[in-house]
Amino acid sequence: MELGSVMLLTLICVVARCFIFHKREIKWWKSLIPGYNKYILGKLSDNKKLGIINAIVQPLFTIYFFVCFCYEVWIIQTYAQLVKIPTDGVSQSKIQVAVPEDVAHFAVYSKYGLLVFGIIAFISWCIMMILFTKVNRASYWWILLWAAIPVIPYCYFAARNSVYMNGKYYKMQKIEISKNDISKKETKNKKDKDNIFTKKRRKSVPKEG
Repeated sequence: MELGSVMLLTLICVVARCFIFHKREIKWWKSLIPGYNKYILGKLSDNKKLGIINAIVQPLFTIYFFVCFCYEVWIIQTYAQLVKIPTDGVSQSKIQVAVPEDVAHFAVYSKYGLLVFGIIAFISWCIMMILFTKVNRASYWWILLWAAIPVIPYCYFAARNSVYMNGKYYKMQKIEISKNDISKKETKNKKDKDNIFTKKRRKSVPKEG
């Protein structure tokens, strides 16, 4: 998959998560905070512990992956002996490197560590999203998409008319409101504001004697 496609899908996930938070009366910008947004998802799944685990593991995995990537780039820049870049646009590029034994061992072991870290992050994510799917009364089959293509369930739960929050399940429905109901509500709100203003004025008047 091309980098542009990955970035586009990631952006869609971010926007969908903003809607998911907003529908559950959580400020949408909190979904943009790395780590913390996973903790919020854990709370929305009724499992704060899983939220904390994902809030720690997911960012650490991203950092670890970036460090491993930078290490590979450093190896190529330092020890590359032969670089073949095809001109036909079809064949794959080839890079030959000769590295010291200790550098090679560290590169291999770092990949093992990345694999273990990735498995832990993947399992903790899947368990949390199973619980999220459960409390929102959706099919357990959604876990397949949460694991493989998160953008689809993100969009689904963002557009869904039913939400789970604060231990209760709510369903959004269209309710017709007449103009009389609106005018009555506005009149009531105005009276409430006038009463509050009157109370404040009474408090500000000094007592006599």
